[in-house]
Amino acid sequence: MNKLTNKFVNKLANKLVNKLANELVNKLANELVNKLLSKSAGYRVSTLGRFASRAAGSRGRAY
Repeated sequence: MNKLTNKFVNKLANKLVNKLANELVNKLANELVNKLLSKSAGYRVSTLGRFASRAAGSRGRAY
């Protein structure tokens, strides 16, 4: 009975770990894709520029 329980618990734990790992990989991949897409659209760069100019009191370089 103990061996059977261990097998069951191990299977369950493996499933859980695999699921969490897959979700993490998917999340990271999505973030990477979003970053690349927004960079190619120039959106991220312009927002960074706006923040930078605001932080420099609008005396910094014009982006």
